[in-house]
Amino acid sequence: MCGIEIVLYPQSILRQKCIDVVDINDEKVQNVILHLLNVMDSFEHCVGLAANQIGFDLNIFVADASKNLKCESKHGRIVVANPILQLGGEKEKLREGCMSVPDFTGDVVRSKSLILSGIDETGDQISLEASGFEARVFQHEVDHLSGKVFLDRVQSSREVHARRTYRN
Repeated sequence: MCGIEIVLYPQSILRQKCIDVVDINDEKVQNVILHLLNVMDSFEHCVGLAANQIGFDLNIFVADASKNLKCESKHGRIVVANPILQLGGEKEKLREGCMSVPDFTGDVVRSKSLILSGIDETGDQISLEASGFEARVFQHEVDHLSGKVFLDRVQSSREVHARRTYRN
């Protein structure tokens, strides 16, 4: 598992529901987690990454939304296997992008708050309350693990935009 290769839409693995992790301590599972973290850390603006975005059909994602100024809740760097979301009622529409869909962004309606539960990289059960940008990141990554990309959530073609390129 070397090199940085992001699976790009519309490759079929992005449309598959990922399989639950049975043994978090399995060597393959731990290697996927390590690779996910390394890839996320390799991209300055990457705030989350799902296993199928790097070619593995395991129900695992990593995230660290805390470096983003829009982040209300800040749990820092997390690893979650077999995630389950309990969504809050209030929703908002904001622009999203994705490393697997590099040329476009889209206006997506998501819950403003949630509770995320699952298993961390050591096998411990976790339950995190998240709001704002961090909640959006968690929903985006869980969508990936369910075989969805943000384009599936835009309500019309007018809400899909060419990604802007910024110069320093």
